[in-house]
Amino acid sequence: MKELPDRPATDRYYQGLGVRLGDAGTLGTLGEGGFMTTNGSVVTRKDNKVLLVDVGRLPPKLGRWDLGPGAVARTVATAIIGCWTGD
Repeated sequence: MKELPDRPATDRYYQGLGVRLGDAGTLGTLGEGGFMTTNGSVVTRKDNKVLLVDVGRLPPKLGRWDLGPGAVARTVATAIIGCWTGD
């Protein structure tokens, strides 16, 4: 999680991650918007914070449910966003 000084800096950082990591699809219901990257990682934002759940080094399947990295990233991001109070 990266906390930025203001909304314009947050916008620039968030958009920069999309360019650098590849925006592979919107996750609109996550935080104040988010997207999945080309490797299955998740980027989301809330207020002046941006969260990157990087799953680039995970194996193709995890756990007894054989979850893919993208599913893991969405689950982790959802849990963390649920804890952000905005304070």
